[in-house]
Amino acid sequence: MHFSIPDTEEKVDEKGVPYTVYRINVNGAHHCTVRYRQLHLLHEHLKKEFGSGQLPSFPPKRLLALSKTQVESRRMGLESYIQGVSQTTEVLNSSIFSNFMIQAQQGNLQEESCNINIDIYLVNGQKVTIECSNMAQTEQVMSAAANEIGLAEEYMAYFGLFLVKLVDDRQILVRPLQEFESPYISLRNASEKYSHRIIFRKSFWDASYEDALMEDRICLNLLFCQAVSDLKQGWIEGSADQIAQLKTLQQKNSKKEYLRLIKTLKFYGYIKFEPCVTNYPHDNCNVIIAAGNKEMIFRIEIAPNTFKGGVFKITRIRCWRITTAVLNKDTDEEDEKLQTELAFEYLIAKNTLQWITVTSNQAILMSMLLQSMVDELLLKREGERVKKVSSPTKSPLETSYSNSDIQNSISETAPLSKSRSYNEKLQTNTAFEDIGDDDL
Repeated sequence: MHFSIPDTEEKVDEKGVPYTVYRINVNGAHHCTVRYRQLHLLHEHLKKEFGSGQLPSFPPKRLLALSKTQVESRRMGLESYIQGVSQTTEVLNSSIFSNFMIQAQQGNLQEESCNINIDIYLVNGQKVTIECSNMAQTEQVMSAAANEIGLAEEYMAYFGLFLVKLVDDRQILVRPLQEFESPYISLRNASEKYSHRIIFRKSFWDASYEDALMEDRICLNLLFCQAVSDLKQGWIEGSADQIAQLKTLQQKNSKKEYLRLIKTLKFYGYIKFEPCVTNYPHDNCNVIIAAGNKEMIFRIEIAPNTFKGGVFKITRIRCWRITTAVLNKDTDEEDEKLQTELAFEYLIAKNTLQWITVTSNQAILMSMLLQSMVDELLLKREGERVKKVSSPTKSPLETSYSNSDIQNSISETAPLSKSRSYNEKLQTNTAFEDIGDDDL
């Protein structure tokens, strides 16, 4: 999970009193704008629940109006605070934090609560239309979509909702939707440069889970649709004979046989990213990256029309971080405004670590998927399969965040106050410690 506060905006309330709002980005996308006092109230509630020892320091209150330098200092302090909070799993998953984030996003909507229709697409383009509140959270929309599709509750944990953008008839993954956001609001907030939609797709990596899922008719259909789509997008590679066999099986509607064959092909179950740039084996190498099967595979252009492969096992990544730099503060398009890098420290050889850097608009997505692979690996080692879906709990403090506070922080646009770059805290790979000599 990646939180940042990249910019601020000065506003004036109905009494003519100026105040500052802080824009919170989650996983590279605008989530909400809030005032200092809202974040301070969140801090007080978290402190009561978890104690000061588990929380980072919070920027102090000031009696007098802040100068531009002080506003920037506070922005940096608040960003450091929310990043620190998000590093503590217990706090991040708490109902206090989740309720704050969803209510802050809802407060920015500038709409009354009402029922709306939202389209949820399968990866093959088919869709189901869900009637729900415009404030409904991800899990509520996910549950309604699963019910409409006919997916049993016991299988919901194997699937998720993802935001994608449509470019030249391709679906480019933007990010998985989180519990503390409204899919309707997130879809509305998506860039207007491209068409976006919310898709329903599998959210696990280990293909062995599919053996049991294929015995359920609805799961079988979902897995089949996704396999056909991934092959069409070029994410899966096979010989001409294999592709011909798959086409024949598809025409016969032999879904199980189709899945058994396609699972033997290269890159089945991987997610392929858009072309980007890496510093491996040297600076400014063009690369196409695919992630899956507990690894990241690089196809690196080391010279014109000359390619080199690289395989990076997730168990040999010691840690990683996201770095973001502002390129153009005068645009509202995130892809044009920010340059994002994923850097990970990799065990190249025994006792030899090297930082590998990838510059990509999908760097945050790479980091999220890298973390999900680590999480799934650790769960499997503990005898679990996937994270169980649980209904969001109501916090007794959920009404403590004043709607007037949130409404007063609404921002139509949030231009960057100035160019800057920032590093998020290192993500430590808890699976790294289990590496033995046989892995090297």
